[in-house]
Amino acid sequence: MILVENICENINSIDTSDLILESVSITHEETLKVHRKFKLSQGREIAISLPAGDHLHDGDVLYRDHERVVFIQLIEEKIIHISPDNDREWAKAAYNIGNMHQPAYLKDDGIYVPYDEILLNLIKKLGVNFEIINAKLDGERAAVTNSGHHHDHHHHHHSHEE
Repeated sequence: MILVENICENINSIDTSDLILESVSITHEETLKVHRKFKLSQGREIAISLPAGDHLHDGDVLYRDHERVVFIQLIEEKIIHISPDNDREWAKAAYNIGNMHQPAYLKDDGIYVPYDEILLNLIKKLGVNFEIINAKLDGERAAVTNSGHHHDHHHHHHSHEE
């Protein structure tokens, strides 16, 4: 069995031309399960045990050797894409969605949330622009879940000045 404790690369940034590709499909909800096992086609198993606060992303490489690469593939899901017109609408939408404890993902062009009837009615009431699309739910999660301590943001800026 293979144990993965850190994800170092993404399928989109490696040359896969000579490799056998194998993907493991998961929903956006499953990207948060950082302690689990995946069964592979050849009967092998991969176990992941990622640090607290981490989650899986579309294209994350779980395993790679000279002939094969195994990566995460997000399943397309029904999503509400909300595109507020201005700061006030952004605030209104974000606040109200936050109250519903739905996972929300922020991108430059709006807020993405899993399709949900109640949420849909709320958004209609708020009067912000939205559309219903099928897509992979990926990006920056708006809410920080239980353990959001990321220590790695402060160390990259110190370049050595002579």
